[in-house]
Amino acid sequence: MEILFSSSREYELENFKSFFEQKSLKVRFQKESINSNTLATAFAYEVIFAFVNDCFDRANLETLAKHGLKAIFLRCAGFNNVDLEAAKELGIQVARVPSYSPEAIAEYTLALCLNLNRKIHKSYQRTREFDFRLDHLVGSNINNKVVAVLGTGKIGGLVAKYFSALGAKVIAYDKVVNPELEAMGIPYVEKEDLIASADILSFHLPLNEETHYFINQKNVFLLKPGAKIINTGRGALLETKALIEALKKAHLSGIALDVYEEEENFFFEDHSFENLQDDKLARLISFPNVIVSSHQAYLSEEALKAIADTSIDNFRYFLGGEKNHNFLV
Repeated sequence: MEILFSSSREYELENFKSFFEQKSLKVRFQKESINSNTLATAFAYEVIFAFVNDCFDRANLETLAKHGLKAIFLRCAGFNNVDLEAAKELGIQVARVPSYSPEAIAEYTLALCLNLNRKIHKSYQRTREFDFRLDHLVGSNINNKVVAVLGTGKIGGLVAKYFSALGAKVIAYDKVVNPELEAMGIPYVEKEDLIASADILSFHLPLNEETHYFINQKNVFLLKPGAKIINTGRGALLETKALIEALKKAHLSGIALDVYEEEENFFFEDHSFENLQDDKLARLISFPNVIVSSHQAYLSEEALKAIADTSIDNFRYFLGGEKNHNFLV
């Protein structure tokens, strides 16, 4: 069996290699992600261990199916990069890692918010140059602020609890009510009410047609003046152009993003010696009250081990001709 491990990074391989070697499996580790330009590198592989920025749209799946692809094992929870309907039609099985360390992402969300709220990133830059002034470093408390948690699954549920522990007035938005949050007295509100009342919005929604551009040019200026946005969910939940306009007019007081709507072209690679070929991303990063990190909220030792363990378990089911609850197709 020929296996391709795409979008591979050294920090994650230790947890996989021992299994592949033990089973004497032939695996090619490829740093490049799979897209229309690199698709030929994935020909002749029956199995692909893929990541969030690998593109499996209908056209790519149809081509890969002709070259023998049988299964895709996503090393992530999100699957909006895979056309599941096309995969089903083509007989390609798809499995994911639905939960690897919700604590890792929830803790990182809180860290981003605290960093943005207290301007720690600016202070760090100053003291590195022996500038110990406090000018323009006045922050604000989270205590008593209205924090909207959008998406209250495992990650969002933890985020809501963390903010509650800091004394925030947490409100929630989701189609499915989290009974633990309901028991805590956290109210679920409608989209319009949330937008109008939140001091801080923390995004943990799945990306689909309904949630795409949840914040956009039509509603960004309906947000409470001075509101802050934290996004460790999916990049396209937010329309970047709308965020830039709101920042330019000082309607938003800060944004912290671990995801970006067109991140597949830039994240996980070194572009420090290039002119960044994305004007929106470059403009975002230029704002002093914006923090952008490169999709690292999940990146903890515990999460990497859990991702490997679940991916390998999914693969074992495939080898045995069976499926577990992690299979999407």
